Amino acid sequence: MDRLRDSVCRLYRELPNNFIVYPGHGPSTTIGEEKISNVVIPMEACPNEAGCISYEKPK
Repeated sequence: MDRLRDSVCRLYRELPNNFIVYPGHGPSTTIGEEKISNVVIPMEACPNEAGCISYEKPK
C-alpha cells in the first residue's frame, strides 16, 4: 500500500488540479476532486516534501 500511496501522492503534487483522470472504477474526475474526495488516499494522507503527513485540507 505504501507504493500505491506514494504514487498517488506524487500525482497529486505534480499534476494540476484541472488534470482529468479516468480511474476505471467510475466516471472521469480531476486531480483536484481526487485530492478532496478520494476515500482511500486523500491528500491529507500524503507526506509533504519533508516526509511529514499533512492533515490540512487542500484549498
